[in-house]
Amino acid sequence: MKQRIITAIIAAALFIPFVIYGNVPFTLLVLAMAVVGFYEILKMKGISLFSVPGILGLLILILLVIPKDWSGKVVNVIGYSSNLMVVYGIVMLLLIYVVLVKNKITFDEVGFILLGAFYVGLGFHYLVETRNEGLVYVVYCLLIVWTTDSGAYFVGRKLGKNKLWPEISPKKTIEGFIGVL
Repeated sequence: MKQRIITAIIAAALFIPFVIYGNVPFTLLVLAMAVVGFYEILKMKGISLFSVPGILGLLILILLVIPKDWSGKVVNVIGYSSNLMVVYGIVMLLLIYVVLVKNKITFDEVGFILLGAFYVGLGFHYLVETRNEGLVYVVYCLLIVWTTDSGAYFVGRKLGKNKLWPEISPKKTIEGFIGVL
């Protein structure tokens, strides 16, 4: 417990100034967190971030995370009118890559990479966009996450007896899940 509190205080001390300041530093921090999340998802499937499919997935992730007001600037540099067209082009490159390497990477893995990029990218995109709308909105979102996480932890520690899904997260309990409510 003591370790959790110390870690939370250090993380908050590092993260909160970025949230308050916003703008480019916040966006870059969120982008870095998204890359870590995408790396973790790829690792679950045994796909290297530093492979051709991993890098193409990373490009999709970046295009999804960057704010709307950056999108036009980034995309226009490479000659397309929207992020969607660039994402579509990268998807085509991934599918072409499957054929070129004679199925050393499968369509299932390409689908996993794409869904992973969208799963991570869209969540972090909306964190950036929420901060761009105003500090109060992102603080509200963070408070909701922190309080529900704390509620689940403390209720689970105090009352938890029935495992929620031991194969996925062995210490989480049904009682802790109910503690979120």
